Amino acid sequence: MIFCSVGACPRKIYAHKGLHYPVYAHKGLHYAVYAHKGLHYPVYAHKGLHYLYKKWDIMRYTVYRLFLTILIASVLNICHYPLQKVEAGAFDRIGIGARPKGMGDAFTAICDDGNSIYWNPAGIARIDRSQFNAMHKDAFGLGLINYEFLGYVHPHFGNGSLGFGWIRLDTTRNVGFMDYTENTYIISYGLKLGIPLSLGGSMKYYSVDYEKGGSGIGMDMGILWSILGGHLNIGLLYQDFNKPKIRWETQAEDRISDNLRLGIGVRPNPFLNFAFDLDKLLETYVETHLGLEWWLVKENIGVRIGGINQDSNKWNFTFGGSLGYRFLRFDYAWENHYNLGGTHLFSLVINLSRS
Repeated sequence: MIFCSVGACPRKIYAHKGLHYPVYAHKGLHYAVYAHKGLHYPVYAHKGLHYLYKKWDIMRYTVYRLFLTILIASVLNICHYPLQKVEAGAFDRIGIGARPKGMGDAFTAICDDGNSIYWNPAGIARIDRSQFNAMHKDAFGLGLINYEFLGYVHPHFGNGSLGFGWIRLDTTRNVGFMDYTENTYIISYGLKLGIPLSLGGSMKYYSVDYEKGGSGIGMDMGILWSILGGHLNIGLLYQDFNKPKIRWETQAEDRISDNLRLGIGVRPNPFLNFAFDLDKLLETYVETHLGLEWWLVKENIGVRIGGINQDSNKWNFTFGGSLGYRFLRFDYAWENHYNLGGTHLFSLVINLSRS
């Protein structure tokens, strides 16, 4: 509490939740601060009459809600989640994993870990031990939207590898007036056809909850082809090739569009990866993704850099790194958007056992 004096009028300043309210005691007029529904309004008592002056606080709170709504809509839109048409949201098109993100999302032909569940299910056929992956992302560091991933790959299941994934996007408690949640549950299977060629497929159950609930089923398929002794890799991913319908409790229906990605990966040695992806090949504007990965110590210490050309002449840049020991690896990535700034991503990779 801070005391000050203005003429003969002592002032007390109270701090609550970062806001400061003046409380005056002068000539028999007493002012108190009342809490009502999370807002604090000054209440004046004079000659037995009480006046509740709250119009200014109500206006300020309304402006605050409007600002948050616009900000969240912008973040969701940049994350490919248009709020005004949230029923047809792109769901998991944001991408997962700090390692791929550090390479500018150029990972379709690099896939060799649990992130392959999303980026190319054919890649899980190349995993030779059970692996657990987890990721967390606070979109643009605003504390408004969380984006998370959990995945597990079990190798040598039949003639291939089996993968499970869960992707979740939701608004946080800081957004009390909006409760929006998306969940994507994934089952993937990758099959190695000899040494050079792998095939994979995923089935995804989409679930969205925003005032009313909706759900649908999507399917992906991928190809990963290695040539020149593994020094050149070509990957192809066809996402949501069945153009899944999202059916709402209101009986309304919306579709998720299909998407095609082509990736080329060059590996001159086991410690270096160059990657190039073309995304949204079925749309008017094709996104370009570039990535570089350098392992200073194989699977233990690595650095990455990447770039994403989402709009004409506008690039988003990324960088990241890895630090591991034995069966644990920690991945970090930072991606910068040319309008909203940077986002930190954190991933944990646990290699459980060789099968």
